Amino acid sequence: MQRNHLFLVLLMPVFCALFGCENPYEVNLITFSAKVVSPESGASFFDNEDVTISLAAEDQAMLKNVSFELVHLDDDTQVMEQEAIPEQLAWTYTENIGILPVGSYQINLKVVSAQDYTQEFHSNFKIKEYVELAFEANETELYLKGDFNGWGNNNPLTLVGDHTWEVSGVPLEAGTTYGYKIANSGDWSGNDWGNSVGTNGTLELTTGGAPNASFEVTTSGSYTYTFNDETLEFSLSIIE
Repeated sequence: MQRNHLFLVLLMPVFCALFGCENPYEVNLITFSAKVVSPESGASFFDNEDVTISLAAEDQAMLKNVSFELVHLDDDTQVMEQEAIPEQLAWTYTENIGILPVGSYQINLKVVSAQDYTQEFHSNFKIKEYVELAFEANETELYLKGDFNGWGNNNPLTLVGDHTWEVSGVPLEAGTTYGYKIANSGDWSGNDWGNSVGTNGTLELTTGGAPNASFEVTTSGSYTYTFNDETLEFSLSIIE
């Protein structure tokens, strides 16, 4: 049985020493994210995998105290709690996470420097049910969300070939510019793609609020949208 893996990496570079900070003891955070990699088959939960947290602070922000909490958001229960007193500039913590069922989770991290400057960081992730797909694909579900459907989930895409997704019957009016994105979750908890103009081209990963994609059609009617989750290429065509 292949397992899911959770990777948590925290990077705190030497920004204050190089560029200056409003607070010289502030720890500058570039990346704080939890990533779930779905298994190819079998499991829909973490099975005794390790979580690793790595911290690196700049010279004036010696790490005094670090607390880590994992919360199951579906029932608001604490899954794991850990506190450490590194008293050093770099610190790595590894914990066996045990078994986590399908659901939504939040990781909370609190860092206190030797000068008692406190910062808190949070990141959410979701564990989904394993889905057996008829074709090769990088995603298990995709949604076309935009101005034409109130940015809702009314236009889910169907996997019709290897990495090829399609949705038909999207009503569009000529002369109207529609903003949209492709999302791999119904509640925006996963990744999304956009930042392209036109009825065909290539989308970009835009998770976190980067620009929408947009198009305008010259003929009113019902349209089919096709998207490749490997190349990120897309096309929009009218149904004759």
